[in-house]
Amino acid sequence: MIYQAPISSRFVLTLLLLLGSFCCLFAAEGDFPAKPNPPRLVNDLAGTMAAGEVEELERKLQDYAVTSSTQITIVTIRNLGGYEVAQYAVELANKWGIGQSGKNNGVLLLASVDDHKINISTGYGLEGALTDAMSGRIIRNEIAPAFRQNKFYQGFSKGADAIILATKGEYKADPQQAKGRGGFSTAGIVILIMVIY
Repeated sequence: MIYQAPISSRFVLTLLLLLGSFCCLFAAEGDFPAKPNPPRLVNDLAGTMAAGEVEELERKLQDYAVTSSTQITIVTIRNLGGYEVAQYAVELANKWGIGQSGKNNGVLLLASVDDHKINISTGYGLEGALTDAMSGRIIRNEIAPAFRQNKFYQGFSKGADAIILATKGEYKADPQQAKGRGGFSTAGIVILIMVIY
């Protein structure tokens, strides 16, 4: 004879399984910071910069967004919570909706401070202007040297300036790295580069 639980027991078991699934889903959502409201382009969640430095970077990026429609967003976090930096950047960019809808012209500059990782991700609309070779050079030459000295504001400021030049076609990659590789994530964001600083 096959044992069959009473309907009420099966209902409770099903409910517990569903509740467990929802808890896992919300735990995954909790790995990513909520989009700031009102939205900001500089989000120093790891507390690496002084308030005045954050505001200066915010003004620079807001001014560029107004004149070009390109959104460059800077995010610092303490750690990646077990994620790969590229995966984290894609998820965060999707959750926050970085860039203008329909234009895919956003850039995310992500720094995970405790993990010592930097990532530059861009939308489809900028893939030709901001190649992986240029992103690598920006990280190696502009951002990482400042970060190694704990000068986060200087690194982000120089990095933002270089990204702006790249989106205008005025930043040149090293000759031996002039060719960029293509590729898209399922989320529609190109992962350009990740570097350990």
